[in-house]
Amino acid sequence: MLNLIVTNGADRGQNFELGESSIHIVGRLGGAVSLLDRAVSRIHAELRHKDGQWYISDMGSINGTIVNGQQIIDPTPLNSGDQIRIGKTIFIADIVGANGKSSGRPAVPSRLRRPISAAPSEPQLLTDISDDQNTQTQALSSAHEQIKPNVKAPGIFARAANILTRSILVFSWSVVAMSTMITLMFLADTYK
Repeated sequence: MLNLIVTNGADRGQNFELGESSIHIVGRLGGAVSLLDRAVSRIHAELRHKDGQWYISDMGSINGTIVNGQQIIDPTPLNSGDQIRIGKTIFIADIVGANGKSSGRPAVPSRLRRPISAAPSEPQLLTDISDDQNTQTQALSSAHEQIKPNVKAPGIFARAANILTRSILVFSWSVVAMSTMITLMFLADTYK
């Protein structure tokens, strides 16, 4: 069994107990690990138990999945004490064996006693937006998630695809607004 203990974020204090018999989805859509964090994608990450080992995989999320300070791309093995960041939510993994006891590693190893962050050279897309700005951008981020590409390319390529998708969305809204304005001007001149 895998226990995910939320140490930071909107769901702080929650403990998610996951069995080994199925695949578990982490996100905002009500999977096994359903989070309130708006920086978490609807289907953000996947947890699975295979051959005696727990693995976490990012599902092409906007803000990525970070394990022990490193953004992951491929399925990554988890150990007790690993720190996982999904959006603004931080978990500590605790793997419990068949005997009901933890694997023996401390819940928070000394190397992880500080909150993790993305690599300094990587810009944050939605996690750095303040709460006031977040309310203003909810419509855009919701629309973006509906049309976002399924890109699993590392770092700069995924960010470039996200920026391009947002640019196309904003451009299409501008074209609609300009077309409406031109139509209204034409109609105003026609019916003078």
